[in-house]
Amino acid sequence: MNTSVLKKSPLFETFNENELKQLESAALPVEIITGDPVFSEGSVSDALFFIQQGSVKVVKAAAQDEQAMRELSANTVIGELGLLDGAPRAASVIAKENLKLIKIPYQSLETIFEKNPAVGMKFYKRLGTIISNRIRTTTNDLAQLKDLKLKHL
Repeated sequence: MNTSVLKKSPLFETFNENELKQLESAALPVEIITGDPVFSEGSVSDALFFIQQGSVKVVKAAAQDEQAMRELSANTVIGELGLLDGAPRAASVIAKENLKLIKIPYQSLETIFEKNPAVGMKFYKRLGTIISNRIRTTTNDLAQLKDLKLKHL
């Protein structure tokens, strides 16, 4: 794999060539066809995925059905939460179209970070920024939803 592929992700954009090669050593190519899950809500969290090509929908089980939460496309990282807390997958991710993914098992990341703590620190700092941005977006979405519901009362 060419390290420039990972460099397209905001998670890896600050990594130098040597750091990217270390991460690349753990990367596994995965292809998934339209409609198939990348992973399912409640399943074991054991890897993160980089969407190289294609798009996915993130769905969450609700009381009566599934709710589409958002859509994500190329150069996005998914499946990162379990790396932080070890909890099962918080949502399902389904291929909206044929996907080319890069899978990086958590255990492989941990091994790289133990050997090179500076890479681990850079990774977790970038991951924190990405998750923070997603939380801000969710907070704004919830505020807009609350405003909408209040207008209809």
